[in-house]
Amino acid sequence: MGRIRAAYNTVERDRRGSEPIYKRMHADLLASGHVQADETPVKCIDPDEMRAGMTQGYVWFLSRPGGDVVFDCRMSRRHAN
Repeated sequence: MGRIRAAYNTVERDRRGSEPIYKRMHADLLASGHVQADETPVKCIDPDEMRAGMTQGYVWFLSRPGGDVVFDCRMSRRHAN
């Protein structure tokens, strides 16, 4: 489990560093008035449980014609406001 935790920690550190850029891109996309979305189920390791098995997660690809693409990865379909 040590390698998995180290990889997760690296990804988490990079995520925090790029979060302001992501938030700006996401806000600009939503303000555009035209959003295209695609939901893709993916198998992944649940970072909260760190169990050996895989669990279901989801990736949403959000974009607008001619614009940037924003990825949103979550462990469930639940949306927290």
